[in-house]
Amino acid sequence: MNSGSRELLLLRHGTAEAGGGDDRTRALTDPGKRDVQRMGVHLAANDWLPDTAVASPATRTHVSAEKALKAAGLGVASLGLEPGIYGASTTALMGVLASFGEAPHRVLMVGHNPGISDLATVLTGRPVMFAPGMLARLRMPEDWTVLRPGTASLLAHVDPRMLPRDFPFPSPHGAERRSRPAYYYAQSGVVPYRRTPDGLQIMIIGSSKRKHQVVPKGIVTPGMSATASAAKEAREEAGIEGIVDDASLGTFTYDKWGAQVVCEVYPMRVTTVLDTSAWAESHRGRSWVSPEVAVETLGRDGLRRMVHALVERLR
Repeated sequence: MNSGSRELLLLRHGTAEAGGGDDRTRALTDPGKRDVQRMGVHLAANDWLPDTAVASPATRTHVSAEKALKAAGLGVASLGLEPGIYGASTTALMGVLASFGEAPHRVLMVGHNPGISDLATVLTGRPVMFAPGMLARLRMPEDWTVLRPGTASLLAHVDPRMLPRDFPFPSPHGAERRSRPAYYYAQSGVVPYRRTPDGLQIMIIGSSKRKHQVVPKGIVTPGMSATASAAKEAREEAGIEGIVDDASLGTFTYDKWGAQVVCEVYPMRVTTVLDTSAWAESHRGRSWVSPEVAVETLGRDGLRRMVHALVERLR
């Protein structure tokens, strides 16, 4: 066996919703999301972090890759989507691997069965089966341009059902356990504003379930700064773009997912209001209001304090 020090991580997507429509757009179930997130934490805890990742463009597969990478503490900048992984033969999958040549050291491929099962079986010369969310770690030859059967060895075969159901906090080796990956509990948001002849105005939006009024905020995406992540949330949730000030207005906390979430909030001077056709979450609704109305309307004390802080800063 001509195995070297390079490694291949093969991950089958998490459990997906039942078919009935386009197979490529089937979404992950909530348990499927948690399984691939547990696998991401497992990668980080064991120092198996990939240098790069490639996934099938099918929804259940590329979302599995994104969630695993984020839970591992990585961003998704290194993730590539490869159409050839969807429904691919062993020969086609080896062709995808050949594109990596003699680098990088460790590659994560997220795909489907029976493709990745057949690939692992051929590479190792032994049966390797994949339930949803399962991962295999293979030691590979140094050169992937021409891969031959039996040239890899199986280092680990991990079933997410055997991993802890909760997640370590605040790091992969943290002693505290929580119901969601650690990064869920750090959030950032913006107070969007503009100046008009009638005075300062604040944009407020509906919450995801339209039960109360909020400002754009969300989980800080691993691999992104808090301000960049907040700007991303503003575009998605409110359909706006602008300049986010690096100096925050402060933080507030609230309870979610069985623990306390900390949200840091920044001022955002709005420069562009997108048309509803380019606004991902237009169902929320949005409105420009005076700071006084914003304070009266916003559903959380923390958000009201952020509006007061913005008014004081702009005075």
